[in-house]
Amino acid sequence: MKASEPKTLAQWRGQLDQLIRQKTPLGLRDFPQLDADIEEAFTEGVAVAEYFDDTVRCELEDLGFPYQDLDDHEVQERILAELEAQGYAGLGEDASGGRP
Repeated sequence: MKASEPKTLAQWRGQLDQLIRQKTPLGLRDFPQLDADIEEAFTEGVAVAEYFDDTVRCELEDLGFPYQDLDDHEVQERILAELEAQGYAGLGEDASGGRP
């Protein structure tokens, strides 16, 4: 594990959540299916950015986020609206129930 990497699982998850929120209107809470995998990745010393690139981007692509457009906020908002229209209510909300 690099010196700049978080020392605890909670810190690691927090950095991953922040990275997801920087690139999409979603958060880590929108991917509960990754919980066990995240713990394993942290234990194995996988860097947060590496995990995002190797795992989270695939999940995002499955939801319709095109890889090359992850930094385009207009694309993010359009895709989020489409997902919500399909019944994915609550995506992108933080723990308090609102958007960050």
